[in-house]
Amino acid sequence: MTEREVVTLALGNYASLVAAQWANGTTVYDRAHNTLYTERRRCAVRGSVMNDQQNQMMMSSDFVRVPRLVLLDAPHSTRLKRTRHVVSDNACQDVGSEHEVDDVDENSDGCGLEEERIGKNIYTRSAAERSGAASTGEQHFNNIAYDEESSGQQDATPPLFRDPEATKTSSFSERQSSFRKIKKELFCEEDSLVPWWQYIHGGVCEDSLHVLHPLHRIAATSAGINEVPLLHNFGFGVTHLRSSVSGDVADVMNSIRRQLEDADSLQGLQCFVDSGSAFGGAACNIMEELWEDAGPKTPVTFFSCFQPLPEEILAQHSDVDFADRRRDEACLNRLLATTSLSRHDSSVYIPLELKQWHDSFAAALATDANSVAALSWLQNDVATAQLIATVADSALYGTRDKGFLDSSSEHGPAFYMQDWQATIRPIKHLRVAAALVSIPMWVHDARCPRGDLWEFLERHPLLQTRPESNGGCFVPLTHTLTHGPQTDAGRVLGHAVTLRGAGQLSDLTYPRQEALLRYALPLRSGNYLPLVTENSYPISSTFPHDFVLPKELLLSGALQGIDAGSHIVSTYDSVSMLKSIADESQKILRHRRHLHESSYGMDYDEWKEALEEVLGMRDDYHHPGDEDYGGDGDDD
Repeated sequence: MTEREVVTLALGNYASLVAAQWANGTTVYDRAHNTLYTERRRCAVRGSVMNDQQNQMMMSSDFVRVPRLVLLDAPHSTRLKRTRHVVSDNACQDVGSEHEVDDVDENSDGCGLEEERIGKNIYTRSAAERSGAASTGEQHFNNIAYDEESSGQQDATPPLFRDPEATKTSSFSERQSSFRKIKKELFCEEDSLVPWWQYIHGGVCEDSLHVLHPLHRIAATSAGINEVPLLHNFGFGVTHLRSSVSGDVADVMNSIRRQLEDADSLQGLQCFVDSGSAFGGAACNIMEELWEDAGPKTPVTFFSCFQPLPEEILAQHSDVDFADRRRDEACLNRLLATTSLSRHDSSVYIPLELKQWHDSFAAALATDANSVAALSWLQNDVATAQLIATVADSALYGTRDKGFLDSSSEHGPAFYMQDWQATIRPIKHLRVAAALVSIPMWVHDARCPRGDLWEFLERHPLLQTRPESNGGCFVPLTHTLTHGPQTDAGRVLGHAVTLRGAGQLSDLTYPRQEALLRYALPLRSGNYLPLVTENSYPISSTFPHDFVLPKELLLSGALQGIDAGSHIVSTYDSVSMLKSIADESQKILRHRRHLHESSYGMDYDEWKEALEEVLGMRDDYHHPGDEDYGGDGDDD
């Protein structure tokens, strides 16, 4: 099979973080081939800081490999929180002047880095950029303490965070003056007060990284309110984050069109979206234009991220302003994302509900008390983004490579995205897919020294969400699976599984294809697409040290990759998720619809249509042939 291009799109702050981790986790094979990467002049790539002499010396053939990646984030969507001292070259006229500002705390869905990362360290540009060297295809993330000795060697030093206990508090008048100055800087998209902008800056084309500028004028004129940030609002994204209204979105579409022109034979797009926000609405508009330009049969896979609300907002008697409205918005955003992003026949919609992950992983690790206690990585945005990147990369790995280690073996894609989509969504009106992950996947087990593939498959049964003795499991990332595939309520309609690293095992019991067919027999579905690779998922320089494996093992550098499994499933068991969305939305729209009509730009008939659509989706998945489902079909 010949290579065909796949373009990656990330919409939102958290989605951009996922995309960066995804790009960092691509293989050497990927960077040398055209499915995920393309060539650009070194001077057009972010991180390629050059002086005039270097530019004159640069030859026309000086190219670097960069991912086919387009990003849109909103780094200015922050709020001031806690006093901190900053040294800034451009905050005052005096170079190196010192003033107090508050910590930056992300105030939109998908934001919120760890306190200690912001407090004791700085986010700054990579060593390659500081020295003038170009990045070579990997987005660099540096979380390092400020070194005064090396600061003088930098051509442009960004503002630096200092420990507030190390300096004295200035007078009230000085604080007020500094506050006014820093308020102006806060909305500069390249301000280093914004960690998200500092995260993704190297190895990406200059025309592929876009910033959604502040929307206060739109908020004041369209919604008539500005007490709640409208970036939380899916409907606001549908109404205003479109090319005809927002120049930033128009720039994104132009970048996508350039990617389409650069592709000889496009397979499709994979899209990471902060769907619980206005970026979900932007995704609807962007995809509508994409299908007009590239054709309605172009496959698009949505990895739809829903981050949980902060605990202070979820509290029943919250002191946070408009906490009730934020809780309502979280539910209504899910309603609109579920209906809008899954509506097109060429889309695969995979919702990733991060708030459920703790329970899912705790259940999977219930036999290991130490592992359950180590689930603190679920509070780390970098770690959860890495998990989504691993699942997405593994799920679609076959679209570019078969995963052989032997260079003499036949490489190239194992299947195309159209084939994968037809497997995951065999029936067009069944529009939601579920994702499960097995990480780490213990391919080489001392208790099974033969290294037989079939023995490994028996230890890792599909849809097994709790480990049995000496076995592994797949952790659900979308919703809990309460019914087995042998029942009507849990029937599997189609599924694709990728096992990274298991290809090194021997075929001692059955030939490989027969073993893989037998592996899927309990799911009783004819729509099945398996892939077993010899190579593992690479551990990049930004792989979190507190993620899944012991920190000491990751820091040792002994591991170059991690074995992981990704299982994407279309199943009637998704009805429980759809039912909860429908029930919660129905309750909100019945009692508080008037509070959201203006901000969402939707009238009574439009809300009614959206609710009826998700109720119809619920009915499509509802199969009460199993006795456990008795009575759930009539909720109107």
